[in-house]
Amino acid sequence: MRIAVCDDQHFFVDEIKNKIESYLNDKNIPFDIDTFTDGLTLIGSYKYIHKYDIIFLDVEMPCFSGEDVAKEFKNEEYKPLIIFTTSHSEFAKKGYRYNAYDFLDKSDINLELKSILDNSIKDTVLKHKAVSYTHLTLPTNSRV
Repeated sequence: MRIAVCDDQHFFVDEIKNKIESYLNDKNIPFDIDTFTDGLTLIGSYKYIHKYDIIFLDVEMPCFSGEDVAKEFKNEEYKPLIIFTTSHSEFAKKGYRYNAYDFLDKSDINLELKSILDNSIKDTVLKHKAVSYTHLTLPTNSRV
């Protein structure tokens, strides 16, 4: 499981990373978590180094907002699950334009994070299974 956390607030990046690590360790799920404090670095990493399964993405960041970052992923062949992190619940409706998987209210992180991780990891596992089945070759009974 490859996860990225992107937020311009260092303390929030550390907080959510620690909570995700604890959750995944408790579930014995192998993982890698990369952290970013700006959207441009995240995009560069995604396009040239790592593909992420799940991205926790701050809505409001200077220079390149979470919306700008999400637009970059909209046309990717392998789309990560984007979970917008925000203190502004009014963004939720707008966020679906960017295929947001979910929203994490920063003020309710302790209440919401576990269920968001439960659902997003389950859906990521199902997505990986679906991709692996598309490459099966089935034998036929025809004789040549």
